[in-house]
This record gives sequence, C-alpha cells and structure tokens, in this order.
Amino acid sequence: MKKFVEWFNKNESKMNTVEFAAKAHQKFVFIHPFVDGNGRVARLIMNLALLRGEYTVAIIPAIRRIEYVAALEAAHKDVATFVDFIADCVVSTQEDLLRLLKNSGGVKTSNGGVNRN
Repeated sequence: MKKFVEWFNKNESKMNTVEFAAKAHQKFVFIHPFVDGNGRVARLIMNLALLRGEYTVAIIPAIRRIEYVAALEAAHKDVATFVDFIADCVVSTQEDLLRLLKNSGGVKTSNGGVNRN
C-alpha cells in the first residue's frame, strides 16, 4: 500500500486524468488489501482522482458488470483495455448527466441564468 500511495502521489499530476484514475483503480484492486470491499474502495479512489482532475464521477452500471470484470482481468496483461472501458464509462456518465439536466428544464449558466438549448 505504501508503494501504491507513492505511485498515486507521484503520477496524479503527470498523467491524463482518466488514464490515471483507471490505473489507480486497477492497481488498488490488484493489491487487494481487504477481505471485502476492494472493488468499492477502488471505485472510490477512481472517482476521487476524476473529481480532483475536474471530471464528474464515472458510474459503472450493473448491466456492464461482466464487461467491467473482463476488462479488469485483461489488465493483468495490458491495462489499455481497462483504461478504455473506464474512459467509456466517464463519457457515458457525463452524457447521462447532461440528459438529466436538459430534461429538468435547462442548464444553469455561470451567471445564474438558464440556458434552455
């Protein structure tokens, strides 16, 4: 865990935010420090990294669980598949959030107005 924290602190500002978040998730899961809850903590770490990089959180829907596990397993040989999966989840989550905002009657602008496009 000490090496993981050192890696996290060293690479957070050096890597693309989404790639960093995915790799932090993958590395934590592979360490597997707890008897239970490793996946949940890994997703929290991933979302912390995304938020600190000024992204929204990434939701991994239950319907994509098999794909998520397969991408994580593939990361034992090449982490790119897992990074791509997480990037897709980031985009999908942002699209869902924008749809929700649009359907709620508008997106508030920075000056307090409402954009109804």
